[in-house]
Amino acid sequence: MTARYAHVVLDWDGTVVDTLHDKARNAAQVLSAALGAPAAAIEAAYLRHSGVARRVLFDRIASDTAARALSDPEFERLSAEFTSVNLARLAPAALQPGAEAALYALARRGVRLALSSSAPPEDLDPRVERSGLRPLFDAVLASRPGFAKGPEHVASLCARWAVSPADLLAVGDEAADVALARAAGANVALVLHTLGLADAQGLGPDHVLAGLEDLLLLCPPRA
Repeated sequence: MTARYAHVVLDWDGTVVDTLHDKARNAAQVLSAALGAPAAAIEAAYLRHSGVARRVLFDRIASDTAARALSDPEFERLSAEFTSVNLARLAPAALQPGAEAALYALARRGVRLALSSSAPPEDLDPRVERSGLRPLFDAVLASRPGFAKGPEHVASLCARWAVSPADLLAVGDEAADVALARAAGANVALVLHTLGLADAQGLGPDHVLAGLEDLLLLCPPRA
């Protein structure tokens, strides 16, 4: 790990907080009756497609499990229900091991930190606030139509920080995180919270991290 980064943008669910499987179960609860599909199939589809904007994710789940699309009103209703379940059930302290200490250490080193999530703001923002980590981030970017995780979020951060995408390190835990970072022209690191080592390496990220504490090797103190 010889690269040095001063600007880091992190995914939230699965990367900073250990919520991926809980969110998959919540999605199964919300979508099973609406789609007439088994909860297990919906949970598996959620895990297969996670990491993209919610509308895309729900459409893919509906296609996989019910061979149909969601109407706009149906999506809005199901998305609102999913957000309510997430806010009620996801533990505010479900941080990945070592995440809190690593993020505070990075902030002390002067690393500029941001969050970029595929979740909508009404789902993401309250959970970030409850975590107690919000003051560490220059920006918390949720996804909405016309402003989604990937090139749009990266462009916003580059303008905010006056850097190029090649100066950024995007940190995630899933295949979608690699694809979105590459599309944005950013460097990408995968942390081994969701994928195994072989699968993570097979996606071709610039770095594979055992945990978020490994970011300290990529973001040394400023001279």
